Amino acid sequence: MYNEVEAVRTTLLAVKGVADGMGVSYEILAVNDGSSDGTSEILDDLVSELDGVLRVIRHPYNLGNGASVKTAIRAAQGEVLVLMDADGQHNPADIPRLYERVGPYDLVVAARTRQTKGDWPRRFANLAFEALASYLTGFKIKDLTSGFRAFKTELVLGFVHLLPNKFSYPTTTTMAFIKAGHTVDFVTVEAAKREGKSKVRPARDGIRFLTIIGKMVVLFEPLRVFLPAAVIMFLMAVASFVFTIVDESRLHVPNSAVFLAVSAVIVFLIGMVAEQVAELRISLGSRRH
Repeated sequence: MYNEVEAVRTTLLAVKGVADGMGVSYEILAVNDGSSDGTSEILDDLVSELDGVLRVIRHPYNLGNGASVKTAIRAAQGEVLVLMDADGQHNPADIPRLYERVGPYDLVVAARTRQTKGDWPRRFANLAFEALASYLTGFKIKDLTSGFRAFKTELVLGFVHLLPNKFSYPTTTTMAFIKAGHTVDFVTVEAAKREGKSKVRPARDGIRFLTIIGKMVVLFEPLRVFLPAAVIMFLMAVASFVFTIVDESRLHVPNSAVFLAVSAVIVFLIGMVAEQVAELRISLGSRRH
């Protein structure tokens, strides 16, 4: 949480109420990411009020959403880790629905309905990112940016080093779990309007989302990127060659066609090497687990 004074108390009390009714042992981790608006004081009061189940971890200054998530993952002691924002957007009553799906699935994401994904520009952007990520992973992704999700703690620890310090850890973990061959499920939920002001900046963070999507695919299945690029270059080379023949009425291979054809071969070979490196890295990672 970062400057979430409007919702932090209500959210944590609701989480405790839900967890008490689940019949499992639990603790609540609250990562205070350098808040300066009174959030820290509320957390100090809640530590004694919540019967010792609340553990507060403080960053001395604001490190970012992803850095806070990494702190929580490393500090978690349970077998199942549920992550959610403290801005009032996520309903703690949905926690049991996520928790009960962990076991058959390694990652369970609370997929917001289309109407509760924000205003129309953000909904449109989310749909575009989800369509692109679904194509690149070969898996239908229903909500790429939902921060409300449950993991097997042991598995998500293996991906901590991939998470960005800022936004967007949901994009990274979703794609990393899919491409690493772990099971992923989506549970439909209704999200509320967040309290306070959003920290997401559409233009800046939109570019970051695209970068993360590309990074995850290149890390786990490079040919999904390199092969289409090589094919497009080769088709452009053929088109250049045909256009030159038609335009000049003689057999002539233009420099542009040669350049594009050679580039296509190089890109394809780089993709093949990257694919082998990715397979080796995944194999070594699975042995460690």
